[in-house]
Amino acid sequence: MKSVRFVVAAVLLLMLPFRTAFCAAQRGSLDILEAVVNEGDVILRYGNGFWSPFFRDVSPREKRFSHVGIVVRQDGLACVVHASAYDFSGIGQVSCEPLRDFLHDATDFAVYRFDGASGVRERIAGVALSFVGRQFDPLFELGDARRLYCSELVMHALNISTGRKVVVPVAINGCEIVTIDNCYADGRFFSVADKRQFYGAP
Repeated sequence: MKSVRFVVAAVLLLMLPFRTAFCAAQRGSLDILEAVVNEGDVILRYGNGFWSPFFRDVSPREKRFSHVGIVVRQDGLACVVHASAYDFSGIGQVSCEPLRDFLHDATDFAVYRFDGASGVRERIAGVALSFVGRQFDPLFELGDARRLYCSELVMHALNISTGRKVVVPVAINGCEIVTIDNCYADGRFFSVADKRQFYGAP
């Protein structure tokens, strides 16, 4: 038994430098990301929640992401406004949290920016912030903006701020829904950052 414990301890000690290097690289990439993002950017992630595979696979085109939010700046800190809920209760709300917390458990992420007139991205961020505190919509109904789900929040923030239908719902099984990849499908979006830039393809 002692020999087994010794082998396990030895393996862990051998792995420690690699783990430390990976964590340092991850922190470094987040430092770069925080410096690159601007207000109004659309930020996407793939998380480890129970429903993450479902939300990812609902997207008809790029099946990479399960969650989305809008970047804002608060006291110089990069934060993300997003609508989320607990996996099994469906209870949640729109909140604003530091970008690092938003990406804490993410295994994939990307950032897209709308190529609009001067000031439009600040308006996108402002509209997103005005939604903070609204309840999460567990029924995914687009008819009542008093409750929002993540991609619906992004749709309203973009469409209200630009005065255009930048993000458009799609019909899936007879129901209108805003999929994750709807949030950056418009040709006026361009890529700002991608996890694959930092760590290579997943």
